[in-house]
Amino acid sequence: MEMQLIMKTARSVTVALNDGGTYETKEPYRLFLNDEERKETDVVVSGLYDLEPDTAYTLVVKNKGDDIVGRLSFRTEEESVTINVKDLGAAGDGKTDDTGFIQAAVMACPPAGRVLIPAGSYRITSIFLKSGIRLELAKGAELLAETDRNHFAKFPGMIVGTNGTEEYHLGTWEGELVARSQGNGGCLSAENVVFESL
Repeated sequence: MEMQLIMKTARSVTVALNDGGTYETKEPYRLFLNDEERKETDVVVSGLYDLEPDTAYTLVVKNKGDDIVGRLSFRTEEESVTINVKDLGAAGDGKTDDTGFIQAAVMACPPAGRVLIPAGSYRITSIFLKSGIRLELAKGAELLAETDRNHFAKFPGMIVGTNGTEEYHLGTWEGELVARSQGNGGCLSAENVVFESL
């Protein structure tokens, strides 16, 4: 079997188990990380979660007959800090608007950091992400998106810079500058952002 590392973060890895299947593998496999069985899978693309940052792992894949059919070594990425949104005041009760607490965690998070949204239901309007962070929804966490556009940030298509000549484009649709309402999540000039739901 050919194994391919698709993606890795500080706390997860996604691999492809290419045994000739398209979506499902031709047979079920058991996945071991550093000799500990982590899961059984019958799909080609599988994710493993709850890993430790900056740690060496060896993934071993075994078939039903307990034969090793694949092996892959990797090291998870470094992580600078974890900011738990509940530590900043988010309720996660499904009633309170937690937008401000989640946005504060995003803005306070340094490069290579993680914003953790633990189990619970979090009401949000617009959340803006920034470069170099990872937003992780733990198992049992959900974001309840506001649908009333009156609660969203409204962007003009373009504003003029303070020097009076430069233009700053905030809203486009199919290449045209247009005013728009910001949806529930967005980025302005952000890169290297990972959104992960366990």
